[in-house]
Amino acid sequence: MSTDSLAAGGQNYLSLTSLAARQAFGALEFTNTPETPYVFLKEISSDGNIQTVDVIFPFHPIAIYLNATILKYMLDPLFINQEAGYWPFMFSIHDLGSSFPNATGHNDGNGKIALVV
Repeated sequence: MSTDSLAAGGQNYLSLTSLAARQAFGALEFTNTPETPYVFLKEISSDGNIQTVDVIFPFHPIAIYLNATILKYMLDPLFINQEAGYWPFMFSIHDLGSSFPNATGHNDGNGKIALVV
């Protein structure tokens, strides 16, 4: 990332991209086992939701750039929750809970609706 940033915009751009990367990865928690890793994201801009879809969306470009597998590890818990039927709707759940680090979901359907445009 440093080499690409320097080539694209010089030292000032490298400083900017370094700070952005620290901010992006600072909210992540790597969990579970080496065989089945998960990455959870804490929403720090509002009320501490966990695995917020509309926060993962702006994070995904840096994950794809640096290591796309991280994005898979972030989406897996959402897919597991949805496929297990813990979210009673056909559309995506907004988050996996409102009290990080508890990813207890919204089995009653009272969670927020994710809107990604």
